[in-house]
Amino acid sequence: MFFPTVRPATPQWTGSGFITISRISTTSMGAGSLHSTTEDLFVWERAFHTPGAILTSPSLDAMTEYDYGIACGVMNNRTSIGHSGHVLGFVSETAYFPDEDVCVIFLLNQDRMPTANLYEDLPAIVFNEPYSLPQKIDRKAVSLTAEELGGIRRSLSVGFG
Repeated sequence: MFFPTVRPATPQWTGSGFITISRISTTSMGAGSLHSTTEDLFVWERAFHTPGAILTSPSLDAMTEYDYGIACGVMNNRTSIGHSGHVLGFVSETAYFPDEDVCVIFLLNQDRMPTANLYEDLPAIVFNEPYSLPQKIDRKAVSLTAEELGGIRRSLSVGFG
């Protein structure tokens, strides 16, 4: 059973301004109320890609052939099968390379980080290929009016007094 923890309205920085999110669950769960660790996802990936362990061979073939719930393609000249997830504050990615029998998984508890490069760079590191390092984000000061600042203070102080 899932009992969310709800906080009051909270301003979130979008990169171009603040938006106010009226309710935030601090115990987010994925689709189907699932949550996991990288270790558990690795066990799942190994079983999922073993014909007969979870799905019959024809079902597994159909999922990969028609991209049912997973993304199939080519990454850095390698066949890859993956899945991603994203909820407010959290990102997950899996990439399985069947020809090499390698699985790369990453989970982030921060959804403002650009992850597109990670999805390609982590496998490149595994396969000893060129990769890019994350670039420093050029952060700039943001001017807030007294009213905006007061709203942020009220949001952050509710329930913590």
